[in-house]
Amino acid sequence: MVHSHGGAVRRVAQVAWLASAALLLVLSWFVLFLHAEWFTGSALVPYENRPAFAQPNNPFPPKPPRGTWERAVNDFFEHRPGRCVPGGVVVAGSAIMLVATLPRRKVTPGLLLALAATNLIFVVFYAFAAPAMRQLPLLWLPQPRSEYDAGYHRTWPEILLFVVLSALLIYGQWWLCEHGDKGRRS
Repeated sequence: MVHSHGGAVRRVAQVAWLASAALLLVLSWFVLFLHAEWFTGSALVPYENRPAFAQPNNPFPPKPPRGTWERAVNDFFEHRPGRCVPGGVVVAGSAIMLVATLPRRKVTPGLLLALAATNLIFVVFYAFAAPAMRQLPLLWLPQPRSEYDAGYHRTWPEILLFVVLSALLIYGQWWLCEHGDKGRRS
């Protein structure tokens, strides 16, 4: 009996390709998480509280008084675990889209690469759009304003951008998992 090793080599190559695509997806989730953590510090923690800012003649505004919603939100997102919540929600949503589709769809390298690509597109688009969103409040807030002006009145457009893009990312990944024409199980 003659055995062909071509089938075994092909199978090893397919598994290696799938593992490589899975690794890229995991790396994209890591980048997405780190980017979301950066967003959290940028938009959800607008009141800086660093020792360098505690100097006399500090131009940065102090944190709002304890007991206000601004202080509660700022303090929650300032440190972990709160700082990890937005990234954790987005990455978990992305992972859930993939896991939920497993009973109905064969996982292919193409699907994993498409999910990784959408994660990275999100990061790039947000990185370019967020600075513009940070400038929007200058259109309606009274001028001149100090460059050290801080608060949610300055960061809400960036927060809205993150929420909308996150929802679009999760919806797009759901669509890829559910309606992609390749890899459907019979």
